[in-house]
Amino acid sequence: MADPLGGGSERSRVRRLPELASYERDVVYAILDATTVCHVGVIVDGLPLVLPSLHVRQGERLLLHGSPSSRLLRSAVATGSVCVAVTLVDGLIVARSAFNSSIAYRSAVVFGTARVVEDLEERRAALEVLVEGLLPGRAAEVRASTPSELRRT
Repeated sequence: MADPLGGGSERSRVRRLPELASYERDVVYAILDATTVCHVGVIVDGLPLVLPSLHVRQGERLLLHGSPSSRLLRSAVATGSVCVAVTLVDGLIVARSAFNSSIAYRSAVVFGTARVVEDLEERRAALEVLVEGLLPGRAAEVRASTPSELRRT
């Protein structure tokens, strides 16, 4: 059995149709790994902000693509809290009535603490993981990032 992710917490527990939820680590990881598109939620000036982003999972860590100067990532680090959501649409359910029509999907919502990868070598390695997660083999095809590019990513 996979290691549970603590699905009973008030913050993450599914309340409507809870029998459809899974908090198993391998299930959540499979959803996170099936796509690189995510939506990142933070609080900015007391208001919620959700923006699309790119992510790659590296073990227990979720790497988000972005600039350290972006409002989204600055806010995630400043508040010490971030929410990342991933959704995979498996199909549409078409019924005789609109009420019985639906969508088949899998999703994962993860909460965590955001931090900027400060060390340039750690940042270089994280960027390589991100590039490889997005386009396998691409990291070997491109020139190495300059220190200036690394500071801005």
